[in-house]
Amino acid sequence: MKLQFFISALAAMIFPPREECHNSRAKEIDLRHAREEAANAVLSLYNQPYAPKYTGTVEHERYEEANASLFDNSNYSEGLTNFAIGLPGDGNALREANEIIAPAVPAGRRFEYFTFKKGEQLEADTNDERPVGSDFKELKFTGTMVQAKLSNRGLTVTIDEDEVGHLPNWDQIYTQRIIDRIDRNTLIRNVAMLSTAALNQARTWDTSAGKDPDGDIKSDLLLGGTAGGLNGNRVVWGETAWHKRYLSHRAQDNAGGYASAGLTPEQVASGLGVDVGYVIKSKVTSGSSFAEILGNLVLSYYAVSGQMPEDASHIKRFVGRIEGGEYRVYKYRLGAKLWRITVERYELSRITALDGIRKSTIS
Repeated sequence: MKLQFFISALAAMIFPPREECHNSRAKEIDLRHAREEAANAVLSLYNQPYAPKYTGTVEHERYEEANASLFDNSNYSEGLTNFAIGLPGDGNALREANEIIAPAVPAGRRFEYFTFKKGEQLEADTNDERPVGSDFKELKFTGTMVQAKLSNRGLTVTIDEDEVGHLPNWDQIYTQRIIDRIDRNTLIRNVAMLSTAALNQARTWDTSAGKDPDGDIKSDLLLGGTAGGLNGNRVVWGETAWHKRYLSHRAQDNAGGYASAGLTPEQVASGLGVDVGYVIKSKVTSGSSFAEILGNLVLSYYAVSGQMPEDASHIKRFVGRIEGGEYRVYKYRLGAKLWRITVERYELSRITALDGIRKSTIS
């Protein structure tokens, strides 16, 4: 209930009442409908499983949802868990993108996090001098403390020995495949959550004269800073948006356009005055083809890695530590020739500050 109340409160700012509602009763009804619509949209995005429910059926390479209730400590594989902990993080697109979009924050299974009010972060105190015999001025923050519980997420795959007997490390191969798939699911949810919370601006980046894609994003950052108090320090482009940026700058018949077209995301970030510039190139299966996870969107927002649950950030990904890492791996036999490998994790992503998140939809 507290989560829905929190999301509803955010939705009130994201979806204001329509202008055609001229009386207070109509506005109240319109606002309630908007809150309900936003709450249902965000919750459905986060709870989307992206994998079939566990059925117990036996089929080689069938992936299914899993959680801790399906197995016990006798199924635990220390060797595969250690292998999972040692998987490379640098250079791995999915894990890197998740840390860029929603930085990880260590948390217990049940925890509290703080949602910030923009005004309190930027207040100045003219009376911070302590009079003799008195204590210092006491600050009171009125942001909301939210109680939460990490979600137990995971996937299971069934393996037939006859299909993998020629692979010496087949269990490690499938462990890595499962982790990659879990990370892709997390990235899809985090991108959708941040995109839903952002204030959108439609923009056209084409080859006509006068276009300045980097100038447009700088405008987004300035508007976000005015709205939220904290200037965005991260800009993330979808692959299509980044390609349109390149073509638009390249078509400008001036030195600035030529120079801008060849810049890397890191160089663009430096020019915009932000800490991180990143292009998400990861894709997901969509029917018989593939779809970009971020596509033609550009997101600008504030987030810092290595934060605590109480620190200011637009979005955080709370994670539970398991055996020294984020994953626990189970490997267990189903019969003479069948095995199951399951990977689980504990995590929960949340928008912890709303004002200032910006999104450009590029055409």
